Amino acid sequence: MADSEPLRPGEPAARLGVEASHVTRTVQRLRRTGYASRVPDPDVRRAQRIELTGTGRQAVARLREAGARGMRRAPADWSPGELRQLATLFRRMADGFPGCAADEEPEVRPTAPAGRPDGRSAVRAPRRAAVPPYANPSPLFLTVE
Repeated sequence: MADSEPLRPGEPAARLGVEASHVTRTVQRLRRTGYASRVPDPDVRRAQRIELTGTGRQAVARLREAGARGMRRAPADWSPGELRQLATLFRRMADGFPGCAADEEPEVRPTAPAGRPDGRSAVRAPRRAAVPPYANPSPLFLTVE
């Protein structure tokens, strides 16, 4: 919700892949605590959408900053080798993520001519440029010399 226009109540549930009732209860709590509000739906006169309030946006900004700060501090005393290993594992995880997305079969397409001399497979699952709408990756800044 922090990175989008006001949403119809069912949209967060669909993005998260959860039951609408779970989102409804969460939105009710967010409204009671002043983090979210209902606004008229410009497309459907009798419907409403959900948006974060200024307080909600400030809370999201604080959470994101705390997460970014923690991700910068955590590996501060790691060796260059440990940082390289972490970067390799993150790349491996990111490369495998599209094939693990719910209800999606990985698309396989040729990436190189068959019979490569290095013995590696000539097909692989494609990388996806877009991040799923429910994903909000924390910034991680790794500098490896």
